[in-house]
Amino acid sequence: MTGIVYAMISTRSSNFYTSLALDTFFSSTRLQSNDSVYLIDNDNEGAYVTQATVISNPAPKSFARNVNDMIKLANGRTLVILNNDVVFTPGWSDELTKHDDAIILPSCNQTHLYSSDALTLQQTMTLEEYGNQYSDLCNISRVHKNSLRSGFFERLLMGFYVFVLPAIVYNKVGLFDEQFGVGGGEDVDYRIRAIAHNFPVKYYSHSYLLHFAGKSTWAGPEKQQEIDERNQKYFNLFAEKWGDDLANLCLVGGVGAPVIEKYQIQELINTYSFAKAIRVILTKQKS
Repeated sequence: MTGIVYAMISTRSSNFYTSLALDTFFSSTRLQSNDSVYLIDNDNEGAYVTQATVISNPAPKSFARNVNDMIKLANGRTLVILNNDVVFTPGWSDELTKHDDAIILPSCNQTHLYSSDALTLQQTMTLEEYGNQYSDLCNISRVHKNSLRSGFFERLLMGFYVFVLPAIVYNKVGLFDEQFGVGGGEDVDYRIRAIAHNFPVKYYSHSYLLHFAGKSTWAGPEKQQEIDERNQKYFNLFAEKWGDDLANLCLVGGVGAPVIEKYQIQELINTYSFAKAIRVILTKQKS
């Protein structure tokens, strides 16, 4: 089968961001006739008017479960998973989907911050702070693309807010681990599994989006106690699976210094070679 499968996941707590995401997605994405676009209505809101094919979940599913359902539906096609708290810019996917041997994310305001006359980007934003300044965002996107030479880069902490998942990757790495439930951590887990199979996970410099961030969880309806409990739960699950060292390095980068020293990977960290650093840890853990 050919074509690309795009799937946006919308939740009740963040659904007021969905219309903007859909509007800018369809206006800025060069879709081909054999591409498919789905909107996963995770809470069965049933109120969306969209060009996308709506999949309504009778009961809410975890992020991992929704992605796994789409992997099965993609069935050998490239899959692009989209958060619904995103503003897409013209041509954002043109180059992203041409690489079939890596998981690739667009860069965004979590990786690079900019300011214009009417729009100041922050790592976490609201619709009010964005103020429907789409033309300014598009200008920022153009400046960003023109100012960077390197096409790809890594970060230590890389949340899968929008990501391209080629068939060759998911056929080898498999499905997302659903034991993480609604707590989080399944994207970090999948990144490590991909790296273990020698598939890179990287940002693409010349694609830039606005990600409001966390609108269905920590920057949305959750109270601080709920955030803390959820974070602790997925940290514990992750540490049980991968060990405390990788948990401290990949989930809470700020406390990774002892891990860096233990595995002598400071030079790799200094040169932003995070996948190589993770492979060193995985290799030494096995020996």
